[in-house]
Amino acid sequence: MLELGDGERVAFDGKATQYRQRTAIRGRLRITNRRVLFEPDALSIARCPIEIPLTQIAGIRRGKGFALFRTRVILDLEGGARYAFASRQRDRIAQVLKGTRREVAVPTPRRQAAAT
Repeated sequence: MLELGDGERVAFDGKATQYRQRTAIRGRLRITNRRVLFEPDALSIARCPIEIPLTQIAGIRRGKGFALFRTRVILDLEGGARYAFASRQRDRIAQVLKGTRREVAVPTPRRQAAAT
């Protein structure tokens, strides 16, 4: 269950599949103005939720899912970690992520380079 902090609000809440190596884990993807949270379904093999602060996201890409379906959102994190989520709402998820990252003024590589 998602507990919100002071001033935290949910910008997206929907079903998604998270890919860990070759395993697809179904669950619920929530995006707030501070973090991305993935909670596996009760029947999933994986039980541990994933929580990613927006400040740790270095890049957001769209990708292909199964066959040629364009369903994946790929999050590249600082330090090289990568998370892939598949959803029929891929474009909406990418749009929300980009918008919420702007709200918290997460520095992009271009902004960081310009600041130095």
